Amino acid sequence: MTGTINARWTRHTRRRAIALLVLAALPLAATAAALRCLPRYPSPHATAAMFDMATSTAQALDTLPDAKVVLLARGGQDLSRYGLKHSHLAFAVRDDDGSWRVRHLLNRCKSDASQLYVEGLSNFVGESAVSNDLRVGVLTPAVQQRLQAVLSDSGEFAHRLHETRYSMVAYPLSTD
Repeated sequence: MTGTINARWTRHTRRRAIALLVLAALPLAATAAALRCLPRYPSPHATAAMFDMATSTAQALDTLPDAKVVLLARGGQDLSRYGLKHSHLAFAVRDDDGSWRVRHLLNRCKSDASQLYVEGLSNFVGESAVSNDLRVGVLTPAVQQRLQAVLSDSGEFAHRLHETRYSMVAYPLSTD
């Protein structure tokens, strides 16, 4: 009988200990989640590289007089194990005043949800400017015209199509 009581007592004590450990760990998990979304500021060298690359990119895009929408691709993390060089893709749209605005999907806080952003070239280029690895894809005039109509409507259509579920590395050849 004593063995049965001790076994019950041990199971009960073990369950309590596990519950207390889980409760004690919750604030740590919340703190870790909060730390992931702290603002990061690039170094002065990276900031200068960002603005230099944004300026040279805008100048290069401006030499394409008929271009209204182009594709931009840049690196952001090492994806070489997947055979990929670029981790970010965006549309750059020429506004009526001639400036280029970038529309892209981003997960700033390393969570499972993404957001759509409209930013200047320097923000899109980001710290990848240090490696000078930015690709520009020029689309056919017909595709540009259709995309410009979709991307210039204050984002309503894009937001309706947006799926917030996010994978840090969405491998395009995956069958999952």
